[in-house]
Amino acid sequence: MPLFKIETSKIMEKEEGKLLCLEASRFVAKLLQKSEQVVMVCVEAGKTMSFAGDEGPCALVTIKSVGLPAASCPRYAKEICAFVEEQLAISPARVFVDFFDIHPALFGWNGSTLAK
Repeated sequence: MPLFKIETSKIMEKEEGKLLCLEASRFVAKLLQKSEQVVMVCVEAGKTMSFAGDEGPCALVTIKSVGLPAASCPRYAKEICAFVEEQLAISPARVFVDFFDIHPALFGWNGSTLAK
C-alpha cells in the first residue's frame, strides 16, 4: 500500500500534474515491486518552498509503505531522484526523499487496517 507524494515548487498545468501522477504510479509500483492497484500518488505543484536559502525549483518526495525495507532506501533514493530529474528537471541535489515504513496496524484501507 505505497503512498508516493511529490511536493514541488515547480509550477505545472493541471494536465501536466495528471500525467506526472500516472507516470509516478507506474514508477513506484515497479520500484517497490507492488501492484499498481494498491499505489496512491499525490502531486502538489507550485508550493512555496526554498532549499539552501534559494527559491529555485526543488522537491520533497515522501514515500510511505508497509514493509519498506531500510536496506533498499539508498537505491530507492537514487532512482527517485533520477525520476524527479527526468520528469521535472530538478537536480537531485535539490530533492529530499522522506521514507516511512508503516506498521500494518497503523495503516487503514477499505474500512480496516492491514493488521492480521
